[in-house]
This record gives sequence, structure tokens and C-alpha cells, in this order.
Amino acid sequence: MNVHDYLQVANITPGWWWASQLGKGDFLNFIGIALLAGVTIICYAAIIPTLLRKKDIVYAVLALLEVIVLSAAASGLIASGGH
Repeated sequence: MNVHDYLQVANITPGWWWASQLGKGDFLNFIGIALLAGVTIICYAAIIPTLLRKKDIVYAVLALLEVIVLSAAASGLIASGGH
């Protein structure tokens, strides 16, 4: 059974659908995963001003790109083609 079959049998919608199911115990563990993923974005965003003050333009651009990519992935704009 692949992931697509499991999602179909369990009647689970991919994406942020789990946030509407937090009243069910099976989905509570997703809160920790989402928090850990969000902290990474926040930390990268927080260091950008410091990098710019230190004139580390390359690192600031890389941190900004990281924030953009992670935010796009978290929002669902970037989806895997196989699922």
C-alpha cells in the first residue's frame, strides 16, 4: 500500500487539512512538527537584519531565500509531483 492508497482508505486529505482535525487525538502530534518547522523559518528571518548590518550580503540573501522556500513549502505552493 502506497501513501496515496493509505490517504484514500483513511479518508485523509493532504495539506493543511489536519489543522481542522486537532480535536481528534491522532492529529495532535502534528502540532509539534508544525512548530519545529515554523521555528526554522522564524530563526532564519531573525538573522537577516544582523547579517545585513554586518554587510554579509551573500549570507543575508541565502537566509532570505531559505525563508522564501520554506514558507512556500509550508503553505503548500511546493508540492511533490508523485503524490
